[in-house]
Amino acid sequence: MENEVRRHFDEIINVDLVVIGFDNAPDINALKMKYGKDYVHHLDERIPHFHGKGKKNTELTNEISFKEFLEEIKLLKSDEKWDI
Repeated sequence: MENEVRRHFDEIINVDLVVIGFDNAPDINALKMKYGKDYVHHLDERIPHFHGKGKKNTELTNEISFKEFLEEIKLLKSDEKWDI
């Protein structure tokens, strides 16, 4: 598994708006957060990150399992600011 790239993409969409999403795609914002100005040398790198409502925010994360994703949904569901 050392040479294999593990891919994950989990998100909840309400109509056409991303409510919550976790993925490890080569995301420019996540790469800038991790590498700063040197992000251009890592454009193809898969980096685990989180997108909040409407993809308005991005946070670096560790790789998560689907079970952990469901737990995040439960936490957000209990937070009144989320329309899930």
